[in-house]
Amino acid sequence: MSTPLSCSPAAAMERAGVYGKRGGWRGLATQSLGRGGSISLLIIPFVALCGACGGQKVDAKFHLTAGSVMVFVDDVHERVDWPPARRYLWDDVSQELLRTKSATRVVPIETEESLRQTHPDFVKLSCREIGELAGAEQVVWIEVQDFLAEEDITDATNAAYFAVTVKVLNPVEKKDRHRVRVWPDSPEGQYLSANITGAGVAMAKTKDGISKELTAKLAVNIARLFHDHRLEDFEHEP
Repeated sequence: MSTPLSCSPAAAMERAGVYGKRGGWRGLATQSLGRGGSISLLIIPFVALCGACGGQKVDAKFHLTAGSVMVFVDDVHERVDWPPARRYLWDDVSQELLRTKSATRVVPIETEESLRQTHPDFVKLSCREIGELAGAEQVVWIEVQDFLAEEDITDATNAAYFAVTVKVLNPVEKKDRHRVRVWPDSPEGQYLSANITGAGVAMAKTKDGISKELTAKLAVNIARLFHDHRLEDFEHEP
């Protein structure tokens, strides 16, 4: 292993059939309070409105341990031609796992860096062995499959992309190699990707900016594997 979201109140009410085509509110009852006084009561089932806001509910694919989790971004084939992108992905995934409470503790990146410096044979170590040396209870193993972050736009709809496979390993399992991978069942892992359109690339401007946009999007997709969430209307489950 070498180093190499929107739901405005007006939109919700319109979907719930409350806001009329001419901009008038339906379902309003006016109660007289005497001389010239009135109060408008909005008769809207709020539960229905919340349902209008939320998209499809998706359950977590896997729940990580409450103990320490190591995020390991592995680019063994050196497909990432912008080295900072690997660190960006580590930062973004770690922060997203903690933000969504998918993980409670993440092994610091300094631990991995220390292992690289103190173990001359680091590149020969398996991901399980690396996780064990890091003192992790589980390893979120992210293997880079494809990466493109060029400033020159050749495809307007898929101008830049970052693709990975994700697996969860048990680094303390030494006896049975078939029990090291705890998720998913497929040995290929869970394939995920993030892409940016030509317009997005133009806004990001530089290779570094494009890389940051890609890793931020990809990190959200990766963390969603490990916590329940709702999809927006324009999204679909990977």
